[in-house]
Parts: sequence; structure tokens; C-alpha cells
Amino acid sequence: MEKNSSTFNFKRWPKAFLIALIVVCIVEMLVLRYDEYFYYPPFNNLRMKVKNDIALSPARIFDAVILGDSYLLTGLDPRPIQDQTNLRVFNYSTFAVNSILSSYLLFRNQVSKEASRPQYLILGYLDYVPQFDRDTILSKYGHTLFDFKRGNIGLLSREFGIVTGLKLMIPSLKHQGYFLVMSKPTPLSTIRQVERSVYDQHGYYEWHVDRAFDGHYGYENDQVEFAVTPFFDKHVRQILSLAQQHQMRVLYIIPSVVPQLDDRLKKAGRRAAYRDYILSLQRDFPNVEIYEAQKDFSEEGLYTDQDHLNQRGGEKLGRIVTRWILSHPVREE
Repeated sequence: MEKNSSTFNFKRWPKAFLIALIVVCIVEMLVLRYDEYFYYPPFNNLRMKVKNDIALSPARIFDAVILGDSYLLTGLDPRPIQDQTNLRVFNYSTFAVNSILSSYLLFRNQVSKEASRPQYLILGYLDYVPQFDRDTILSKYGHTLFDFKRGNIGLLSREFGIVTGLKLMIPSLKHQGYFLVMSKPTPLSTIRQVERSVYDQHGYYEWHVDRAFDGHYGYENDQVEFAVTPFFDKHVRQILSLAQQHQMRVLYIIPSVVPQLDDRLKKAGRRAAYRDYILSLQRDFPNVEIYEAQKDFSEEGLYTDQDHLNQRGGEKLGRIVTRWILSHPVREE
């Protein structure tokens, strides 16, 4: 009897395994097929996916590109700049903490197009972004990598390891956040509206543009010493190296914050330390010009929160960038 029972279990085990494998494959195929339905508000990952597709598209050619985090994503609208300069301008900034990595991936793919050689690069990052290291980004913000896998899976596998590269190929892992918080698929009309907005607004994202700063601080980093991780330094240098290779004019914007926070950051030495770091980049990349936004944005009424500009602030920053571009004409070859 024991022998028969053992034989019976041995024969049934492969069948059960195959059934389970088939079910898993069907689920993964369905998630992949209906990928678009599993994005959810505020659709930051969907916007990153669209921007990655734009960067890879041979038809999307730009004369000036903007890279950065949420400060430039929500504070620098390319459309008025384009109207004033007659240049094609696109904002590749992202909300994610891993914005330096996304900036490199998007910029790398944009400049790799044979017909695309942007003439201007505008970039900048809030002073806490350089402190995030590779492991922190992978452990806490790894979900933001999924929408960059197209065209970048090899680079991401080299950066984070082959196991991460394989995980990025599993559709259900990409959307695990959706399955935890949503009860029904997102209407396709909503998805299309978000996608269209990325194209129509040239990558810019209108976020609380009419709201004025209410005095509330979402974070206070004046007690933490400014630091730059090797992860950030490597990728910002890769970006600047590509810009130098293609002879671009580069403007690095050191973002501004509300005056009260700026005073505390100065006392903590963070402002000076950040400036020194950017100056060290400028020494290695002489084509980089530095603009410290704080000197022109010391009015609280220009902000929607402690470190993001509202509509007035954004329009002012746009005029400053426009003047910089116009004062640095590129010679026709």
C-alpha cells in the first residue's frame, strides 16, 4: 500500500504543478494584456511610461529638454518657452525619488536617436534627492522601475542585478499596488486622457498651480547633513557627459524653497554644501551654467508648498529660462 501511495503521489505531483503553472501563466498574460487598466490615481507611473515611450520614439525630436524631479516637473512649463524661442521643448522630469535614474534613462534614449540632437539641456534636483542611494531606491521605490523596462531592461539589470531584471518582466509585480488599493479597473477613457495630457502639455504636470503656500511643512531636512551618494553622482555625471559629447548648452537650476525653509537650510550648511557640489560638476563640465533660483524666488506667494512653485512662480521661472536660451543662441552648422 505504501508503495502504491508513493507512486500515486509521484504521478499526481507533476500534474498539479502543471495546472498551477498554467493558471499563473494565464493570470500573467491577462495582466499584461490589460496592463493599461491597472494604473490608478494620481497616475505618476503611467506618465513615466508615456515619457519612456516618447524618449524611444524616433518621431519625437526636441531642441531643448528638461530633466529633474517634481520641482521642474510642476514648475517649468515648456509651452511658453517653445512659443518664445521657436524651439521644440519637452519636460522629462518625474515625480519619483529615483528621478536621477529616470532622467538618465530618458535622456540617454532621447539623444541616441540619430536625428535627435537637443541643443539645450535644463536640469535640476531638490537638495534631498542626491542623498538617496541605490539600495534605498530599489527597496522603497522599486515599483517605479517597471515603466522604464522597455528599451532599458539590460541597463536596469546591470544596475540592480539580474534578479531585479527578471522581476521587472513579471506583470503582476508591476501592478501589485493596484491590486492592494483598487476594486475595479480604471476606465480606458481616463487612461487615454492622462496619456494625452503628457503629449499636449509637453511633459509638464499642472499640480496645485492655483494654491498658495499655507505654512505647512511636509518635511524638514535642515537637521540632516547634505550628502551625495555615488548613485546620484554617477548618473548626473553620465547625463552631463552625454550633453558635453553632443555639445549642448546646459543650465543647472538649483531649486528654490520658501524663505523660512531656506533660512534653516542655510544655517544647517546644506545650501552651501549643495552649491559646492554643483560647482565641482561645473569644473568637470565647463559647458554647464548654474542658476540659483533662490535669489529670484524669495517671495512666499510664489509657492504652492514648501518646495514647489505655483502658477505665478512657474511663469516667472519660465521667463528666466526663456531669456537664458535666447541669450545663448546655437550657431547653425
